[in-house]
Amino acid sequence: MKAFPIIVTLLCSAAGPTFNSFAQENDAAKFGSLHHFWYVQTGFQSTIRQSWAPKDSENGLLLESVETSEHRLQVQPGLVLDLPKNDQYAARTRLEFLGAADSQMNSWKSFWEEKDYNHFPFALHKIEQSYRLQSQLDYFLMDRLTLGLEADYEYTRGGLNLGRKQRDLESRSGELGQAYRLKPKVDIDITATDHLEVYSLFLKNLDKTSDLNTYKTYDADKKSFGLQYRREWNEPELALRLHGFRYHFVFNDLSKDFARTGLMAELKYRMLDDKLTLAALGGYWQDRFELPTPRIRDCQSSIVENSDNQSLVYCSRQDRRTSIGAQVEYDIKDTLRLSFRYTFGQNQNDSLKVYDFDQQSLLLALTWSGDGAKAYLPKHESERLEGLDLLDGR
Repeated sequence: MKAFPIIVTLLCSAAGPTFNSFAQENDAAKFGSLHHFWYVQTGFQSTIRQSWAPKDSENGLLLESVETSEHRLQVQPGLVLDLPKNDQYAARTRLEFLGAADSQMNSWKSFWEEKDYNHFPFALHKIEQSYRLQSQLDYFLMDRLTLGLEADYEYTRGGLNLGRKQRDLESRSGELGQAYRLKPKVDIDITATDHLEVYSLFLKNLDKTSDLNTYKTYDADKKSFGLQYRREWNEPELALRLHGFRYHFVFNDLSKDFARTGLMAELKYRMLDDKLTLAALGGYWQDRFELPTPRIRDCQSSIVENSDNQSLVYCSRQDRRTSIGAQVEYDIKDTLRLSFRYTFGQNQNDSLKVYDFDQQSLLLALTWSGDGAKAYLPKHESERLEGLDLLDGR
């Protein structure tokens, strides 16, 4: 279970439009006294990861390089409701459902050998489902000052068995987790084209599959916060976004606690009467773990375990993460958008090689939205640019 839910795939450093820019792009239809619009997104994601894993040898367990791949099909419908806006406040509620199924090479092999639908990589009983309720309230305190609050809830479960027996070990059914998020913020319009946002983050992620992986981003003496700067130009049509943050992740397992400090950047260029959008993405952050990691021999050794009763060496752990990417969005028509995104991420640890990895990911998605609303990438994907993704191996 990852944050909202964080899929370790392509979208490591990519972001969709912010709430404000999205609201400006949409001309929603009226639903009684409410404005509303809906959307459906389907997509395919593919990820290739090069990492290190233990292997038996005469000297014990040695680290060797391994490559893993994962493919993912997903569909995500959603409905957005806007309360009538006045001079003092604006409110929005978003309801979303995400259904996604993963495929790995061993799944295809089992399906091919067994000729059994239960082993089909994208079978219905393997579909993970997420249900989200996301709300935002903005209060216009002054001409250039806005107070805002975002409140989100998400429930995730696995397995659409539809009466079918789940006979393979790859299927997961029942509740997988829940997540709660509060984000109070202050928006300052420095000029008509320069905007500043300061916020605090209160996130709690309950992992029902392993209580030790449950975490939050706050504690009595630990706070998580961020600062974002946005700038737009009309000629040419450019948009720049810079995001700095400092998060604390507090787990039920104290050995996993760490603080994350980072900077993200996104530059967008719109052309062809806003039909084509090109974007460059990049990010860098450091994870500093509070407790040292136990190892045998020394911190630089590639032996992670052996049969000798050697005393343990405790090594401080600090990871560095770099991510770059490119994104292309093309509006086939006002209600249909085709998106392609590629990212490359690298995690490095100078003393503990087991945490090093490289990852390449790509996404191809088609988004259909109704009532003349502009298509967009769903909000949970943009969380990756916020530095909230927790990678495998934590």
